[in-house]
Amino acid sequence: MAGADSRNRDGLREAAFIVALAAGVAFPQAFGGSAGLAADDSGSSASPATPGDPRIRQREERLRELQAIEQSMRQSEAERQRIEDEIASLKADREKLQRDLIAGADKVRALEERAGDAEDRLAKEVAQEQALKTSLEGRRELIGHVLGALQRIGGKPPPAVIVSAQDILVAVRASIVLGAVLPQLREEARTLAADLGLLVRWRDEITSERHGLKTDLAELRDERARLSGLLETRRTTVAADEMALGEAGKRAAVLAARAKGLRDFLASIDADIAQTEKRAADDRKAAEALAASTQSSFTAASLKEPTRLNPKVAFAEARGLLPLPVSGSVSRDFGDPDEVMGQARGVSIATRPRAIVSSPSEGVVAHAGPFRGYGQLLIINAGNGYHIVLAGLGHIDVTAGQPVLAGEPIGEMGDANVLTTEVAKTTSGGPVLYVEFRKDGSAINPGPWWAKTDQRKVRG
Repeated sequence: MAGADSRNRDGLREAAFIVALAAGVAFPQAFGGSAGLAADDSGSSASPATPGDPRIRQREERLRELQAIEQSMRQSEAERQRIEDEIASLKADREKLQRDLIAGADKVRALEERAGDAEDRLAKEVAQEQALKTSLEGRRELIGHVLGALQRIGGKPPPAVIVSAQDILVAVRASIVLGAVLPQLREEARTLAADLGLLVRWRDEITSERHGLKTDLAELRDERARLSGLLETRRTTVAADEMALGEAGKRAAVLAARAKGLRDFLASIDADIAQTEKRAADDRKAAEALAASTQSSFTAASLKEPTRLNPKVAFAEARGLLPLPVSGSVSRDFGDPDEVMGQARGVSIATRPRAIVSSPSEGVVAHAGPFRGYGQLLIINAGNGYHIVLAGLGHIDVTAGQPVLAGEPIGEMGDANVLTTEVAKTTSGGPVLYVEFRKDGSAINPGPWWAKTDQRKVRG
């Protein structure tokens, strides 16, 4: 019963370990966060976007730029709306201006007609005045006779009636002559007075017409000047409005183009991030499937060889008994200075090409296969939370779930060093086997476990 519980605990621990191993990126954390097996990220699979991802930072920068452009677009739209409102207001002003232009044109035409009529009347009146003057000139002699007769009559009045008979006869004859002449003189005098009055009236009208014409012409000049000013104002206003609206339209078009470019860029980044996250999710699913498959094979192997989960000698009691897994010399021991992590978390053994690698302890193979930066990686579950990690092999002769015995050949080194990680790499150009012991996910010093003869090799 205790053996079954131990197998169950080991099986659960092994399943968690293999899930972490298959996930790739989480592999070092499966061993307690130690960097002893930190892999080279250059070959890592896709990982979800994190706040420190350059794409996220670039997206945030572009998003801030897009927000600034959208703010500018809103301001540009407000400016354009203001210009359009101003244009609408100016349109109403232009309508009033057009009405003023029409009224001004009508007034100018009326003034021109009035001036033309006044000029025609003035010409007629001048002609009539000239005709009257000519008529008076032609009657100058008659007028002189009439005026002379009237003057003589006035200077020699008719004689008194009660006088001598001779005087009476003279008086009668004079009366007869005056009776015949005076009506004609009276008519001539009335005609003359009427003509002279008409001449005076025409001269007054001509003077008035000339004054009115002068006033109309001055008003006509002022109205034409005002009309020209209105036309110039309309032309300037329309040109300024059209220019301002055109500039606002150009600015809006440029901002819209920039905003579209940024939106497209953000969409591409979002698509890239989404694709990366999808790949990461697919990788996690694949890792979980691989873990389940490996655990199934591991469980099956455990059922066939149940005693392998409980080795004859517990790993903790095998101190000082384990041989080195390969012949060679230790180029870097546990705790030696390390350029990256400060101290080495495992042992690096320089070997001959194609050297045979043996299992240093009894256990079950938890993982066998290539791993980033470590060449062929082999992990042996030694029971009770102990794991042995062997990296840098040329090829492996065992499979996951297979039980192995201490000293059993498990693989072979290659012709050169295949370790590419900074932690496990040495200055040796030949093959190098990296060995790491772990207890419950944390690297431990393998020195106490090596056999006495191998300890001397380790110490050099």
